[in-house]
Amino acid sequence: MPRPKRKSGIDTAVKKLSKYLKVEATLLRESDRSWAVSKARTTIAYVMVRRLGYRLKDVAAYFGRSAATTGTLMARLGERMQTDPKQKLDVDPLIRKVKL
Repeated sequence: MPRPKRKSGIDTAVKKLSKYLKVEATLLRESDRSWAVSKARTTIAYVMVRRLGYRLKDVAAYFGRSAATTGTLMARLGERMQTDPKQKLDVDPLIRKVKL
């Protein structure tokens, strides 16, 4: 899978995905640990890294999080998607929303 070359693409993708998830894009980069913001941040990171080919360290840095923390949350989301079809249905439409 080709990797996006420009980091500015991260900002564009986050804005599109956050709009779809109905979460302010600026909240995703802040220290807000509420469930809604954390879930949106993890979902967006999952789509960007696992589906769109962005580098984990770039996405984690964009959100102001460590790559280890972001990777762990993404792995947990991936596991939930395998066991819970609703999780997969929540994530799959996001991939189509971002055409880069």
